Amino acid sequence: MALNNAGNYNNSNAGDGRKQLYDQTYYSRTRFKNPADKLSLGFQFTKGMLVVDIAKQKDGSDFGYESVAQIFITHTKAALLLNRIAEFEKYIADGGDDPNVGFCINAGMGENVSVLILHLSPDGKRRVMVGKVDPSGDFIADKTADYEFATNYQYAIKYNNIAEKSVEKEYINDIEWKEFVTTIEEFSKASSGASAYFVADMTRFDLARVLNKMNPIYEKLGIEIRGGYNGNRNNSNNFFTSMNGGNQGTSEHKSMDNVIDEFPDDDED
Repeated sequence: MALNNAGNYNNSNAGDGRKQLYDQTYYSRTRFKNPADKLSLGFQFTKGMLVVDIAKQKDGSDFGYESVAQIFITHTKAALLLNRIAEFEKYIADGGDDPNVGFCINAGMGENVSVLILHLSPDGKRRVMVGKVDPSGDFIADKTADYEFATNYQYAIKYNNIAEKSVEKEYINDIEWKEFVTTIEEFSKASSGASAYFVADMTRFDLARVLNKMNPIYEKLGIEIRGGYNGNRNNSNNFFTSMNGGNQGTSEHKSMDNVIDEFPDDDED
């Protein structure tokens, strides 16, 4: 079954050669481009980690890019990166402008480790450097790239006079940086699983409705529908519910079959 195969993500000898569910990579639609440097910066999600990827435009191609440098970030490293972002912003706000000052996280094990460095360009633009550092502390040139967020590139429109069609461009030079920070923040928060839980919790009745439609098929095929835990109503009489003669609290536990039974068939009035 598909779920069983998906669960065996540690089995590297899968006979059919297909990637397991856990190994699938999701490529984020959030990607930035710097036409002047022919670089792009984007995100991927795989194996519970966020990948920050810098790619270089292929020679002779207007659209093709090939990855130059990547760093795989866990949820804890993402939290550390948010700390570095806050310190980087404070440095800028306090008037810091030295391009050799960097705010960094590292990742990976072994002799060569990955780094992500936030720093400024000589003319004060924000940059994200991703690369590999060897045991001597030197950057490995062919595995390191320095992405500079483009300026005078992303713009909105301002109408000075709608009737006279008088318009001008307003360049928003920090919009990509803000999107970069937002992606790190959302990954860090989502890693707790809280959002995923509530999505599953809020759609459980939709699942029950689907399963309800499957019951006639199960019965026709002779498949037993098993109920889960069928707890009785629990009349609680603890310290808090008995205060001031208050009503006793109740808690009712239902199996999925109990929940399904509560939904009427669509053809019933």
